[in-house]
Amino acid sequence: MPTPKKTPAVRSPEYCVVCDDVRIEHTGKLIIIGMYAEDIQVQTLPGVLLRLCFLARLTSLLQHQKLEATIKDGSGEDTAIPLSIALTGQPGPSGASFVAGTFINVVLKNTGSYTLSLRPPSGKGRAFKHIFRVVQTGPSDRKAHGG
Repeated sequence: MPTPKKTPAVRSPEYCVVCDDVRIEHTGKLIIIGMYAEDIQVQTLPGVLLRLCFLARLTSLLQHQKLEATIKDGSGEDTAIPLSIALTGQPGPSGASFVAGTFINVVLKNTGSYTLSLRPPSGKGRAFKHIFRVVQTGPSDRKAHGG
């Protein structure tokens, strides 16, 4: 008898963008402002982003499911305060939903990878993770290159 496939406990979103702001119009349109194309570039470390937003397209969410969001640095330390997280409408025919969220006072102590996680408050169910990188492009760059 075949063994049923297990659903992975942690999944990546179908896609996730990190940006300065996400706005949801009453028409259902999503407006993404200041999207980070690749890495988040900062001039000095440690630094603080007063606001950091995300928009993720997730599958396997239940209607009206609540989610908690965290941002952790490479050492696993929380680096941000979640302000709001919202599902943007009903799941579509494919079962996918958009989730928008805002963090305030995002502390960036080091360069490297940071993990944005979305999970049910109970800790049960799937967690969705998105990794982004922080790079420094400030005075230390110029010194290293003879500037």
